[in-house]
Amino acid sequence: MADPSQKTDLSGFSVPLARRAAYGLPDVGVGIFVTLKAVLLLPFMTKYLGIPIELAGLVLTAGLLLDILTDPIVGWLSDNTRGRWGKRVPYIAAGAVVLAAATALIFAVPADWQGAAAARWVFASFVLATLGYTLIIIPHGAMTAEMTMSPGERSSLTGWRMALFSIGILIAGGVLPGLIEAFGGGRSGSFWGYLAMVPLIVLPSWLACWAIKRYDQAPPQPIQSPWAQISKVLKNRSFFLLMGLFSLQLLGFAFITQSIDFFSTYLVLDQNPDGFFGLVGVLGTFATMFALVTLASMASQPFWTFASVWLGKMRAYQVGMAGFALLMAGFYFTLPSYDIDATCWYVVAIGIFYGCLLQLPWALMPDLIESSLDKERRGIGAFNAYWLFGQKLANAAGPGLLALILGAYGWQESTKGAAEQSDGALSALAATMTLAPAGIFAFSVILLIWLERYLQRSAEGS
Repeated sequence: MADPSQKTDLSGFSVPLARRAAYGLPDVGVGIFVTLKAVLLLPFMTKYLGIPIELAGLVLTAGLLLDILTDPIVGWLSDNTRGRWGKRVPYIAAGAVVLAAATALIFAVPADWQGAAAARWVFASFVLATLGYTLIIIPHGAMTAEMTMSPGERSSLTGWRMALFSIGILIAGGVLPGLIEAFGGGRSGSFWGYLAMVPLIVLPSWLACWAIKRYDQAPPQPIQSPWAQISKVLKNRSFFLLMGLFSLQLLGFAFITQSIDFFSTYLVLDQNPDGFFGLVGVLGTFATMFALVTLASMASQPFWTFASVWLGKMRAYQVGMAGFALLMAGFYFTLPSYDIDATCWYVVAIGIFYGCLLQLPWALMPDLIESSLDKERRGIGAFNAYWLFGQKLANAAGPGLLALILGAYGWQESTKGAAEQSDGALSALAATMTLAPAGIFAFSVILLIWLERYLQRSAEGS
């Protein structure tokens, strides 16, 4: 097993730059959907569908838990598919269509449905959308380890993925709100806004499939049983340790993302349209905050790539999470915000450290599964499925826990936009979106240091 504390070599790339960039294109649509489920859907249900926040949180959590069940199936199928089109690309192409159609369907709730009836519609559509998401992300993620054997080149591929993922996030959080308002806002505007996202989900994924199909070859080999794949994954302890750590960190970040719409509405009391170089007046507070954190995470990708050269991937990961913990703890003491410019700069800093969480765990994961692969390199899809299992479990728990906390403090739903909230509910929101993730990130640094030592011992013993 390679020692992850060693510095990354960025020389000797075999995949052309254009194809490395094209490899990340499906993540544009993935970023749009992730923003929907992590940021936009919970407020939409409570603001416009009259769904109580506890029920809205249950819709998200239950849908994401059901989504987990499909991961091992899709991983096994993509590992063992045989055909002229390859074993990964067909699933990516089909998944983009399913994801795009179901995402628009989520917002096609009949006009006279609200409360529990609307929750059932959203739940059914959301489950279908998560299936499309799974069909893309598991085969796509598996190709990082298949396209190259170079750890440095895998970092580059991951950097492209995360940069394009961030573009999808930026579109959904920075452009889409204005588009929805242009279509009239509310339920109807949301439907037409998300319908406009369909080409941005489908077309980049199809272009990527064309560009990377040469790397998606299925050599003749025996089909591996699901049980053999599960056994192989379970034996890789270092992979499971990293998966658990990353999942814990994503739970912390879920508290931030699920809160950002509420934060922009209720905790930013200075909404001066001239704030932060006039962006607040052009985009609005929510879109400005979202654009800043996303652009900062995109801009930070080269920094985190080269941090893995200077420090090694694991050390750079530790530094990033320690900084993130300190930043979120300090953010608590600035809320509620009476200075829009200072808040915007704080959000930029959050985006920089979010860039670490976007890149380094994904760049480490392929290195840790190498020791478990046979000469035919079978089972990569299964590893990617279990990697996503941890993420999805954390992302499922996040909205449910946030909704329970806010519901316990009396958070109010509406069908006509933002409802007035009590001081207790707003205090709970501020603490949950800052101190809770700060504690989780700080604890994860301790675990990352322990994991690094474990991996070093394993490398010395191999």
